[in-house]
Amino acid sequence: ILTEFNWDEDLDDLVSDLTVCDVHMYLNGREYDGVSEIEDGAYTLLITAEDEMGNVVEASVEFVLDTKIPVFIVTGVEEDEVKNEDYEITVSLQLEEDSLDSVLLNGQVMTITDDVCSFTVTEKGDYKLQMYATDAAGNSAYYELEFKYGEESNWWIWLLIILAILLVMTLIFIIVKKKKEEEK
Repeated sequence: ILTEFNWDEDLDDLVSDLTVCDVHMYLNGREYDGVSEIEDGAYTLLITAEDEMGNVVEASVEFVLDTKIPVFIVTGVEEDEVKNEDYEITVSLQLEEDSLDSVLLNGQVMTITDDVCSFTVTEKGDYKLQMYATDAAGNSAYYELEFKYGEESNWWIWLLIILAILLVMTLIFIIVKKKKEEEK
């Protein structure tokens, strides 16, 4: 009977697995090297291993790769647009499976129905439209744009008109003065 056993060797140094396996990975039925980039989409990854004795083992997993943020579709208004009529605005998303979380107009929460927000701006003023969305993979998106309902300030046009009038008056004054000098 042994009452004590002491070995100075590490077990990992004494035992090694000499099994040789042929391992393959398949992504949606095509052999995959495990490092090449793949695009967003639905996938089935199958890994097979066969040893020298012909024993085969397989494992598979299905997954969806989604790295892209939701994309907003905004109709009826553009960034920094100025109109003198009502804005009929619709906010939606490019992909049906994405979720429109909130739409704010100057901080006021707008109503969303079936991931679409439609409303009409009828009062003159400056506006900021803010949109938030997420997708099933947890990617989130934010977009904002500003626009104005009402006439744009035309102070520079008035300045040009005044300068043109002053120039014409100066020319008339010079012409009248030359004619008086010629008469003398």
